[in-house]
Amino acid sequence: MDVHSSTLEKIPSPSYFVLYNGTEKQVEKMDLRLSEAFEKPAEGYEWTAHVVNVNAGHNTGILERCPLLGDYAAFIADIRQGQADGMSLTEVVDAAVDKCIRRGGKLADFMRKHKAEVNSMYLFGVDFEKIHWEAVRKEMFEEGQRDGLSQGQERALRNLMVKLSMTAEQAIDTLDIPVEEREKYAARLNGVPAEA
Repeated sequence: MDVHSSTLEKIPSPSYFVLYNGTEKQVEKMDLRLSEAFEKPAEGYEWTAHVVNVNAGHNTGILERCPLLGDYAAFIADIRQGQADGMSLTEVVDAAVDKCIRRGGKLADFMRKHKAEVNSMYLFGVDFEKIHWEAVRKEMFEEGQRDGLSQGQERALRNLMVKLSMTAEQAIDTLDIPVEEREKYAARLNGVPAEA
């Protein structure tokens, strides 16, 4: 490719794929467009992500053509089934790794060599619940900003709730929030983990 050329150089078309293996019910395939996230419509830029559900039982053709991905989908399904059966996380991960090794396939060798690391990753790795609540808090804050709620007042209310063990209603009364705003604040504060 000559970057100094005055003629248009052809390049391969890019594709962007997202492999979904979460627990929420999801369609087999869908497209997400970046422009759907814009606050205000803007012309001149678009990017499409092709989301493919790779949970066990979905898009089986893709999972068969990519055995490693198929093995991983089966491994995750085994973990979820063990959790649904009430096994402890230690038992679940250990059993899922053993099952993956017995099944053979592309992932079995990796699991055989790195069983301890896989167990550690699941048992002592990321705190997924904490990440979830952080995302919920951020979403609720942004929703509050859109509703015109004051960040400073909300923080003060949360501090009263945490430091003085007040209910949302007691904190709202203490700060003498105007009557027309009380319902909005109460809805935002009730049921959402408070921050110190």
